[in-house]
Amino acid sequence: MEQNFEKRIATLLLKFQRKEISSDETIELQAWLNRSPGNSKFLEEILDNEGYLGKLAEDMNLEKKNLIEIERRTENFTLPAHEMNVAEFPRKLKFFSKAWLAAASLLIILTAAAYYYFNFNHGDQPVVRETAGNKRNDILPPTGANAILTLANGSQIIIDSVRNGSLTSQDNANVSKIGSNQLAYTALSEKPTKSFFNTLTTAKGGQTMVILSDGSKIWLNAASSIRFPTAFFGSERNVELTGEAYFEIKENRSMPFKVKFGGRGEVQVLGTRFNINSYEDEMVIKTTLLEGAVNVIVPFEGTEKKVRLKPGQQALVASDPNRPQQAISLMNNVDSNGVVAWKNGHFHFDNATTHTVMRELARWYDFDVNYDEHVVDQLISGDVQRNLSLSQVAEILRGLVHFTIEGKKIIVRP
Repeated sequence: MEQNFEKRIATLLLKFQRKEISSDETIELQAWLNRSPGNSKFLEEILDNEGYLGKLAEDMNLEKKNLIEIERRTENFTLPAHEMNVAEFPRKLKFFSKAWLAAASLLIILTAAAYYYFNFNHGDQPVVRETAGNKRNDILPPTGANAILTLANGSQIIIDSVRNGSLTSQDNANVSKIGSNQLAYTALSEKPTKSFFNTLTTAKGGQTMVILSDGSKIWLNAASSIRFPTAFFGSERNVELTGEAYFEIKENRSMPFKVKFGGRGEVQVLGTRFNINSYEDEMVIKTTLLEGAVNVIVPFEGTEKKVRLKPGQQALVASDPNRPQQAISLMNNVDSNGVVAWKNGHFHFDNATTHTVMRELARWYDFDVNYDEHVVDQLISGDVQRNLSLSQVAEILRGLVHFTIEGKKIIVRP
């Protein structure tokens, strides 16, 4: 295990040098740097001691001219922003803020440090490696859809338990599984005359997608549900959402599409791409428009208030059920890609509070959160993969959020 671990880090460094490292691998490398205070401390020691590089070169049997050649070849090294933009890393290590953060210098220091660390391992700077003991108090990332489809007659289908292909027919539509976490509805009549509603529900750690009978697509985030007709008829296409979903709606001007959220309002649309976050444990319901145009409508002072969104705008509505009279706040120039990062396998935090971050992690990893009374909210920004174990996420967030894993209970500490 230890040799494989060392080889993996060496491979990541080599890919970094060749500018072949992916975003996922960059996060993996960052996690290693964060794994122990000794890792980052060792790099700082190299920086502070000019003779260290010479010692490293000697220990590694590197001739001076080879080190110079490495520096020369990386002098004009430019790292693509999507690969290792350290400004986006959730945990801002001390040495990231120093002036020597040039990519070429970091490359040389990382390469030398990793080799020296693995082969000469100072006793006061132990290498922390994953062991079976370390993993006993870990929570692995969820797999599968973790979703249930409830049919009009009340019967249920566990998505992960059925094979791809036709699942059932419901008078006016056929339902098929077309992927590991995807469903598709096909209308059996061009002019259906009756609605049969289905509900697709994800558990904590679940994520799924459904193609409606009109060709519209809905991605459903964890701990969410969407209620929809098996086939559309009449003057409107109506669905009901709890939790979070991303929509790509087929245009049909004669039959507008409406999403009702949490009994607090609705979104009206003809054809567009947008995201709605309507979790009950969040303070606001957020509707973010990526493309097209939508109207967000909420009850207000005995009537209703309507706001039309443009791409890049986000409407915020208080989710408190005790506030039936609500105004709509509007935000401009929202990072739309960040809003839908969950659909693409990432957590995206943009000045999110500690409590907000922990709620999102809890919905994905399915745990209960307890807070020490001395915990103070921090503002956290950055992206983290959703396919990491919880302990790996903790490593990346170290310095901003401190928590321990005790079975399915997480304790957040100051």
